[in-house]
This record gives sequence, structure tokens and C-alpha cells, in this order.
Amino acid sequence: MNFIKETSDNTFLLQIYVKPNSRKQKIIDENEFLTVHLKSKPKRNKANKELLSLMKDKLNLPTEFVHLASGATSQDKIIELQFIEPTSKEEVYKLLFG
Repeated sequence: MNFIKETSDNTFLLQIYVKPNSRKQKIIDENEFLTVHLKSKPKRNKANKELLSLMKDKLNLPTEFVHLASGATSQDKIIELQFIEPTSKEEVYKLLFG
């Protein structure tokens, strides 16, 4: 669960390694980072859009509360999540894998 960094009571950073052009969409806990397999190819920002959409759906967050903090052109990415209510790292983990 080291891939989740808490920056405030309701803001978190996720360290993600993306594997685009996969057969199936899935999320794997690698402890230091989160590996996310995406169906989209890394062309014209399609993989980034799929990643943000996946995170938004998994975490039940509005689109404006999930954004790419760094790594737009890299497989290593950092996503910033903003929750409306104070949330714990454990709750974020449960939303991702529960």
C-alpha cells in the first residue's frame, strides 16, 4: 500500500505504472506502485483518458477530482485524488480492490 501517499485529509497521490495495449483492464498492487493494465494504446492520450476514467469509476469520484499530476508521456504516472470527505489510505485501498 506504499503507492498511496496522503497529502491532506482528503487528498491523495497514487504512484502508478501503466501497461497500455493489454487484453484485459486490471489493477495489481505491487506494494511500491500500482500496476494498471489498460486496453487503450498509448496514442493521442487514449491510455491516459482510460486510466483517469477507470480511477474515477473505481473510487466513485467526479471527473474534476481525479487528475494526472505527472507522467503524461511516461508509463510511470502520479494521479492526484481529491475526496469531498476526509478519507483514510485504507478506505482508498478498499475502493480500489474491494
